Amino acid sequence: MFNRSRKPKLSSNESEEIATHPPGEVFRWPKWARLTAIDMLILALPKALFQCGETMSSVIDAEHGMNIALPPDSDNVYLYVQPGTSVTLKKSSQAYLVANDKNPRRMRITIPKT
Repeated sequence: MFNRSRKPKLSSNESEEIATHPPGEVFRWPKWARLTAIDMLILALPKALFQCGETMSSVIDAEHGMNIALPPDSDNVYLYVQPGTSVTLKKSSQAYLVANDKNPRRMRITIPKT
């Protein structure tokens, strides 16, 4: 269902940083920004990001084996990102981390320079 992404080397056209983010707080996810989990992440994206007839792979570029949940009673799509796994959105969106605690989670963010 998804394109298998290789872990590309950082090019001169990209910037990278390590970020921590608390669960429940919305953050902006720029188009083509790649998030690589350092800690286990459950990311919530709005279902409205997916237009009628679009496939998951037309919006999300993820490594093989990443789990996605589409609960019918929710307005969100949930991405389960294991440590060391990367995911990229092909559209800008907002997202938030889901967790049963308030501990911040770590992720590496790689953003293409414009």
